[in-house]
Amino acid sequence: MAKTDRTDLFSNRVRIFSFILTVLVIWIHAVQPSLVYPEGTAGAGLWIMLQRVLGTYLGQIAVPGFFALSGYLFFRNADRAADDPAAFFGAKLKSRVRTLAVPYLLWNLIYYMIYLAAGRAELSLPFALKSIFLYYCNPVFWYLKQLIVITVLTPVLWLLLKKDRSTAPVLVGLFFLAVFYDLLPVHPVNEDALFYYACGTAAALHGRDFVENGAEAGITEPKRWRWITPGFAAAFCLLHAMALWGAKYGFVRMSIAGAVGCRICGIIALFALLSSCGAGTKRTPKYMEYNFFVYATHYLELRLVQKIAGAAGSGPLVSSLLYLLMPGLCICLSVAAGRIMQRYTPAVFRLLTGGRD
Repeated sequence: MAKTDRTDLFSNRVRIFSFILTVLVIWIHAVQPSLVYPEGTAGAGLWIMLQRVLGTYLGQIAVPGFFALSGYLFFRNADRAADDPAAFFGAKLKSRVRTLAVPYLLWNLIYYMIYLAAGRAELSLPFALKSIFLYYCNPVFWYLKQLIVITVLTPVLWLLLKKDRSTAPVLVGLFFLAVFYDLLPVHPVNEDALFYYACGTAAALHGRDFVENGAEAGITEPKRWRWITPGFAAAFCLLHAMALWGAKYGFVRMSIAGAVGCRICGIIALFALLSSCGAGTKRTPKYMEYNFFVYATHYLELRLVQKIAGAAGSGPLVSSLLYLLMPGLCICLSVAAGRIMQRYTPAVFRLLTGGRD
C-alpha cells in the first residue's frame, strides 16, 4: 500500500472513530436521570437500560477517546521535534490557537448570548467573563478547556515520553495521579484527561508504524489487529465491573482505577475493531466531516427536542425511541446548519470550526 494510501486510510479511520465518539457523547448528554417512570410502566425498564448501557457504560470512552486521539494527532509527526523542537512546538501551538482557542471562545460567547436572550444569564461583566473563558453556559466545552491546557503542557509531555525506557514509568505515574487526584494540592489540569492524552502521545511517538501501516511481513492489517480487539474488550468489561463493585462497596481507589483503566482499554478496543474490520478503505460519508460542529451544537439541539417531547407528555417507550434516535436528529440538524453556513457564511463557519472544513 502506498504511503499516500495509508495516509488516506488512517484519515478516514480517524474520522469514523471520531464520529462514533461523537454519537456516544450525544447519548451521554441525552441521559435524563431526573425523568423517572414508575416501575411496571410499559417500557420503563427499556428506558433505564438504554441510558445505562449507551450513556453510562459505553459512553465512558467518548471524551477520553477524544483526548487520546488529540494526543496522537499532535505528536503524529513528532520526528521533526528531535531536529528543531522550538520550530515544531511553535508551529503546533500556533495552529492550536486557531483550531482550539478561537472556537472555544466563540462558542462560549454564542452560548452566553443565547442564555442571555432566554433570560438564564446575567448581563454583567463578571458573568460574561465567566461564561466566555470558563464555559459557564456551555458545559460540554469543559473538554475543550482541558485540551487547551494540556496542549500548553505538550513540550513537557514530549520530554517525559520521547524515550522508550521512560514511557511506561511515566504512564504508570500519570495513572496513579488520576487515581489519587484528590490528594494533590492543586489541579491545573484534569489528571485522568492528561493520562488519556499521554497514552495517545506514547502511541504516536513509539507505535505509529503499528497503528498506521497497512501490512508488514506478509500479515494483512485486519489480522494484526484481530487479536487485540477481544482482549481489550474483555479488559474493558472486567475493569468496568471492578469500578462498579468498588463504588458499591466503598472501595474508592479501586473504583477510580477501574474506571480509568476500562476507558483506555475501551478506546483501544474500538480502534482495534475498526482496524480489524478494515474501516476507512472507502471514502467516508460527508456528514462525518462535521464531527466538531456536531459536538459544538448538539447540546442545544437535544435540549430543544427533549423540551418539545416533555411538553407533549411522552411516555417511556417514546422516550426510549427518542433517546436512540437523538444522535441522528442532532447530526441531521447540525449538518444542515453547517452546510448552510458553508454556503452563505464560509468565513464564519471556518472560525467556529477552527478551519475544519
